[in-house]
Amino acid sequence: MKTSIFERKGGIFAKGTLKLEDIINAVLKENHEHQIGAIFTFSGIVRSTSLKSDKKVVAIEIEAWEEKATTELDNLCKRLIQKYHLIDLRIYHATGSFKLGEPLVFIVAASSHRNEGHAVLLEAIEEYKHTVAIWKKEIYSDGSSNWISDQPYSPK
Repeated sequence: MKTSIFERKGGIFAKGTLKLEDIINAVLKENHEHQIGAIFTFSGIVRSTSLKSDKKVVAIEIEAWEEKATTELDNLCKRLIQKYHLIDLRIYHATGSFKLGEPLVFIVAASSHRNEGHAVLLEAIEEYKHTVAIWKKEIYSDGSSNWISDQPYSPK
């Protein structure tokens, strides 16, 4: 029996199988005490510029060690929930091939007040990019490509 992606605070999903609204609805559904006063979201979108190259990006490919990355995202969310006293935090990252303008990561932070919800987003983004078993390959307009992730490439 396949488990729901929402059984953990974070996870990996195949491109096109999850929407930001799905995550927000799951967070609201689990808010039984009605303590949420703010929901902050972040959607990572494929862009044509690169931080690692002067070449024009035309697409990217995302790979992940799904089990490890899901555990790492789940643990990151749980740690940041405690640190920022959040009601909920979820990070879900897609895998697959992506064109410009397509979303590939969703972060949803739910808090009682706006300050802690707002503060957690930047830390969550920066930390998952540097610590989670997810790899990104940029594909350039000249046909070349480059793996640009901070993690050494070693998918299971």
